Amino acid sequence: MTEKIDIENFFSEYFFDNQKKIIDNDGKIILDLNELDKLSSEVVDYILAEPENALIKIRKAFDSIDLPIKKDNIHFGFENPPDNHKISIGECSLPDWNNKLVEIKGILSSISSIKPTIIKGRFYCNRCGKQMDYDFGLYDWMKRKFFCKECERPTMHRLEESESVKIKTQMITVNEPYSFTTAPPKIDVWLLEKLTDSTKTSEKTLLSGIEIKIVGIMKHQVLPKTTAMMPYLKAVYWDAKTKMVTITKEDEEKIKKMSKKKTLIKDLIDSIAPTIYGHDAEKEAILLMLIGGNKILKPDGTHRRGNIHIMFIGDPSSGKTRLGEWIIRNFPRARYVVGSEATAAGLSASMRKDNQTGFWVVDPGALVMANLSTCVVDEMDKLKPEDLGPLDQVMEMQRLVITKAGVDADFPSEVNILGILNPVHGRYDPFQSIDEQVKIRDTTLSRFDIKFLFQDKPEEKKDRGMLEAMTHPEKFKPKIESEFLVKYILYAREIEPKLNKNIEKSLQDFFLSLRDKFSQNKVMAITARQYEATLRLSEAYAKLRLSSTISIEDTKRAINLMKASIRQFGLDTETGIIDIDQAEGRMSKSKRDRLLQFMDVFEDMRKQFGENVPIEDLITRSVDTIEGFKSRQDVINIIIKLKNDGVFFSPRPDFITKVDYN
Repeated sequence: MTEKIDIENFFSEYFFDNQKKIIDNDGKIILDLNELDKLSSEVVDYILAEPENALIKIRKAFDSIDLPIKKDNIHFGFENPPDNHKISIGECSLPDWNNKLVEIKGILSSISSIKPTIIKGRFYCNRCGKQMDYDFGLYDWMKRKFFCKECERPTMHRLEESESVKIKTQMITVNEPYSFTTAPPKIDVWLLEKLTDSTKTSEKTLLSGIEIKIVGIMKHQVLPKTTAMMPYLKAVYWDAKTKMVTITKEDEEKIKKMSKKKTLIKDLIDSIAPTIYGHDAEKEAILLMLIGGNKILKPDGTHRRGNIHIMFIGDPSSGKTRLGEWIIRNFPRARYVVGSEATAAGLSASMRKDNQTGFWVVDPGALVMANLSTCVVDEMDKLKPEDLGPLDQVMEMQRLVITKAGVDADFPSEVNILGILNPVHGRYDPFQSIDEQVKIRDTTLSRFDIKFLFQDKPEEKKDRGMLEAMTHPEKFKPKIESEFLVKYILYAREIEPKLNKNIEKSLQDFFLSLRDKFSQNKVMAITARQYEATLRLSEAYAKLRLSSTISIEDTKRAINLMKASIRQFGLDTETGIIDIDQAEGRMSKSKRDRLLQFMDVFEDMRKQFGENVPIEDLITRSVDTIEGFKSRQDVINIIIKLKNDGVFFSPRPDFITKVDYN
């Protein structure tokens, strides 16, 4: 190839003929191999086979022509190689690709800080002072002992940094796209000099979790103390894909046409996990969650999140996890986490020091990788209390801030959370409050916009449908293909519908009417969080219709969905009244009243018996005088809870007293 065509001469002519394109560059000249192939296929073949030598000759050609620009620090790269040089990350270790130009695509999973790296060191012998230059690779350790020709033996040398050549380097890790169950192959990629400029600290986390395309020179590095080789890629060009799905003009026309259908919402619901029979309300909630409401920046600098969080809780084998799996398998960048296996670092981000490079690398967790998408947290009740902090932060603030290893990282994490929880006793008991059945703190529960209860009750029609779907899944096809459904959702998500005065009044009337009941029975039926959630749901319904305004029908649907959610968990079975505290995992008013009465009985008995009150007498008097206690066990449960909370302790068997913290 090299004998047939003069590479330097070819590019001298190319640069001269394309001066305007070169002069307008931003310090990078990216050569399109597809365009070059039209001029000379031999040149492209040479670049693919010997990219490092090709870059040296291209640099010489560039320096040989007179151009009215600064030629220092120009980066040369390539894009659009032929299909036979576009490989998967799993193929990177094949020997045939060593030192060849390739293109890979994957998910950016970690990124280091920018660091100066010595590639040519100037050393002076400590014994005789003779100068020696030494070239370093990206993974080489800093050597200081060399053979000195003057001394004629190995001696220690001193590095003169001011006379050495340094470059800016940054290491990223790229994974094959995640599957639901398997760990994907990954590869380290080096970004050098100009390629690091677009990956500043404030922007780098935006890249975490998104698809990235990289063209680079494949290298195989021998691992220390082994004969094994590790592949890495020396990038010459990269492009981060910020859009998850490409929507064509034909898609847009089809989406707009579909939005006019009277059966739109039903068709969309029927296209979500059709082989999971029933659960239409839950599927409707998933649809609203994937679309979301409007993110609003307030004048004081705070914001109202647009993301919608939903919670599924209930009996085993009722379809909760399978609905979450549908999201993972169909929606781009969605992530799946199992609470029993997850940690705070796995959810948020961790810092690690790469042993071979010495770089501190940020490894984003699931909540960062799912930015602009959804994170399904299965067995959320199994998360340890100390691991819930990142989740609470993301659900409300939509950002993650971590400080580790002297590095401050601020991760955008605009992510929807689908929390899946199981009752502590296996099946959900409607006569117990949610806080008695789920081991998760109320601050986390309160951040969910809507909650759904899954109960496995025998119903012949539902059971027959479920069995039919399990036996003949091929009969249950989506009305809208999943690929187009995702496009519809992503298109609808970009719309920002507005409230008019009449719609605003109907939402406020709903909120105020429930708040007014507090003055009547002292039970809180709704808080500002439910009002904001209803706003988000109304906006999501409007987006479904591709409407720029929220209709009265949108608000009615949102209010009905909110009422149904509150009723499932907030109905106090003792009073028949909706109590939002119970729905969000706090103690209901009836239980608070009963606890206060119990403490009054205890104080009266302490006057009679002294500091130490007999437990048996306290139980008997409480059952006899407090209406809410139906059995001795109810009182025993209260005593156990107060002991666990540090209010009571037993100074001796069969007696309790109150802890005095003064």
